[in-house]
Amino acid sequence: QKSNGELPKRTPKKTPPRGGRRGEEDLWLWELDIKEFFPNLDRVGTLEALKEMHDAIATRRGKRLLGLDGLTFAIHRQHKNLDRLGQGDRNQFWNISFAEVFNYVEWDVKYNSLFVVGNRVWDQIRGVAIGGPLSAQLASTYCIMQEAKFFDRPEREVERSIKRFLPTQTLPVRPFRFRDNVVGVGRGKRDVDQLQKLFETIIGLPLQQEGHGTEPPTLEAVL
Repeated sequence: QKSNGELPKRTPKKTPPRGGRRGEEDLWLWELDIKEFFPNLDRVGTLEALKEMHDAIATRRGKRLLGLDGLTFAIHRQHKNLDRLGQGDRNQFWNISFAEVFNYVEWDVKYNSLFVVGNRVWDQIRGVAIGGPLSAQLASTYCIMQEAKFFDRPEREVERSIKRFLPTQTLPVRPFRFRDNVVGVGRGKRDVDQLQKLFETIIGLPLQQEGHGTEPPTLEAVL
């Protein structure tokens, strides 16, 4: 071949963008936050969620642990690591039935809602008590059961529900929630508004956007 003295040009190889492998360049992180978590909880729905969780555990554990008042919890008088489901020796354990637990929770949700500001006593009339001894656990229980109703279904049903809001590939992995923060990985178009609508439908509570981008938007997302 004739040559004019110049080296032949080479076609540069395509390399994936920095920060990821092929197929990962369109991934992004997002975080949503539940608005006014405790006040916005429905009291009746919260108590129903507690019953649903009890029934789900009882079904998995079998009837041998069930009494007339539901599951029994053996609470050790000295060592918490010995607490368990079922009956324990009365000299070493307090044996508490689910019926007793539910009665206490119902009282806490409906009546343990007074608080003091200055020299005045106020009553929180919505949701579960802010700063209440059971509120954080009850709020998590409510969300867990809401998420289970949505995700613990046949895969095609879940996909159809997601497609009402956005393409299923937008959620390459199942999101994670810690208390009132929902974090996840997105793919493709950053449609956070539709993500918010989807998870408001799943959880049944109003949400707000905390942030999104290629790096974790908040400390909760990092954790």
